Order: sequence, then C-alpha cells, then structure tokens
Amino acid sequence: MLFYYKLMILLLNLDLLAVRLVVAKYSRKIDIKGVSSVTASIGITCLLENDTVEQVLQIVDAAMYQAKNNGRNQIHIESRD
Repeated sequence: MLFYYKLMILLLNLDLLAVRLVVAKYSRKIDIKGVSSVTASIGITCLLENDTVEQVLQIVDAAMYQAKNNGRNQIHIESRD
C-alpha cells in the first residue's frame, strides 16, 4: 500500500544551511508504526519580504518535486537570494 503526504514546516530565524542541517537530522528519524519503509523528499526555500503565501507554496512544492526527481530521501534547496 502506498501513502503520499505533503507536510509543510516553517522554521523561523534560520539560514538555509541551518535549515538543511535540521531537516537532514530529523528526516532520518521518520518512523511510522506498521510501515516497513518510509522515504522523504524534501523541498526547502526561504521566505522573501514581498512573497505571498501562494508564491512560497509554489516554490517549495517545485523544490520538493525536484528532490523526488533526484531520487529517494533527497533534499533540494531552492535558493532565491
């Protein structure tokens, strides 16, 4: 059986490298009772001053799909600076 979930977590006051380190640490600890294998494709971006919620969601969603295209358990950072 295949399950697919999207989850968004906001990490405030961190730069992209710090966010990547946090995500890398905790993504390895994903464990769901009764499920033998869990993978995580993670997209990361930063929030810019004039961004709308819709813009950020589109950017981070595209980053997540890029991570999925790169293989299982990948992290893709969409740098915007």
